[in-house]
Amino acid sequence: MTVHPASKIRRFNLPRIPLFLLAGILLLPALAPAQEDGQPPIEILIEDTGFQRIPLAVPEFPSVIPGELSTSMATKIHAVIRADLEFSGYFDLVDPSLHRLVGPFSERDVRFRKWQSIGANAVFLGKLGTRSNQVEVEGRLYNTDLQPGKTRGELIFGKRYRGEPNLARRIGHKLANDVVRSLTGAQGIFLGKIAFASSLGPGHKEIFVMDYDGQRPVQITHNGSINLSPAWSPDGSQLAYVSFVSGRPEIQLVDAQGKRSRVFAREGDLNSAPEWAPDGKSMVYSVSRAGNSELVLIDLRSNRITRLTNHPAIETAPAFSPTGREIAFTSDRSGSPQIYVMDADGANVRRITRTGSYNESAAWSPRGNLLLYCSRVAGQFEILLMDLASGVAHQLTHGGGNKENPRFSPDGMHVTFASNSTGIYQIYSMDLNGRNVRRLTRQGLSQTPDWSP
Repeated sequence: MTVHPASKIRRFNLPRIPLFLLAGILLLPALAPAQEDGQPPIEILIEDTGFQRIPLAVPEFPSVIPGELSTSMATKIHAVIRADLEFSGYFDLVDPSLHRLVGPFSERDVRFRKWQSIGANAVFLGKLGTRSNQVEVEGRLYNTDLQPGKTRGELIFGKRYRGEPNLARRIGHKLANDVVRSLTGAQGIFLGKIAFASSLGPGHKEIFVMDYDGQRPVQITHNGSINLSPAWSPDGSQLAYVSFVSGRPEIQLVDAQGKRSRVFAREGDLNSAPEWAPDGKSMVYSVSRAGNSELVLIDLRSNRITRLTNHPAIETAPAFSPTGREIAFTSDRSGSPQIYVMDADGANVRRITRTGSYNESAAWSPRGNLLLYCSRVAGQFEILLMDLASGVAHQLTHGGGNKENPRFSPDGMHVTFASNSTGIYQIYSMDLNGRNVRRLTRQGLSQTPDWSP
């Protein structure tokens, strides 16, 4: 795919948007549920973030190629871009039924005042063409605000992408990323992937990777065994996961295309919950010997293993902070599973969760100021969000089955998780305020999602 800038990108003064909100093997059987401790449940609180979304119009794309196929492809690419921008949470997309009030428009006559009249502060115009037997999509983003003495709004960017027809969705995602970056300064997440484990039959679970919106799932492992808990490397080129292919849990590595795999760790009786360090030079995971599970750190160059915890309790589900200086993990050293944080060398262990009798599966936000985790509330697992500065946690989900293994999106504005709310575990996503829950998978029994960097 090639990129051809149609003009220099120019920034303009639409309202800027602040960052959202406050700015193992599925836990080992040894972590048996403790009795409810009588503490009050976490308060269910969904806050209004107060930021102003940008009113944006995204009219349908015309196709300059005659034929039904080209019209269908233009519709497909337009739908991808519109869905991406709606998902992002940055924009209020103008109702398509109002577009007709603008009347006929073109690249030469955009009709800026008309777009303004239906509430659009910006408008994204695209068109589909062809060159050298490849699809060519051009996108132009305009500010509809007319400066004194001007008859045209400002062109924020113009880009042209070209590729094979099977890259149509990718082109749409790239253009949507361009819109997000140009209007907000944030990086779009629409080329991201979500890895997860899904059952293909009794005793058979493989690792899959899909687009962030649940489209195009691809099977990565093919060993016919049980494979769980995929974890992306920081550069997105590899996945670590737990496999039972040898008869006991061991950690394996595979490239993101599933073409090369190798055994990485088979220490002790059970190896689980792999987690990469942010610099990609080491990995932390849980090792069980004689029923005692501890966390260890392995240097990926020297294979030197350093034990981080030394306690008769079960220690599992480690999660590195974005700086790599701290590790959150689950331990039942207090008598019930709770979230703890320690320094990356195993020192300075402190308990983070104080409410609830069963808390697990911590995940750090990209900025390191928030922590997602699961907590047993009224007999089922819900997802909570904690502000680490204040220690205050808010419940994001409620009712309708268990919600487990939450993970942040790379921009920190969304969460992916597994839930059995329909009777069988599937992968979902939601906004960070708990709204706009979307089901992403419809195959097998799907669990342990992880969002790519």
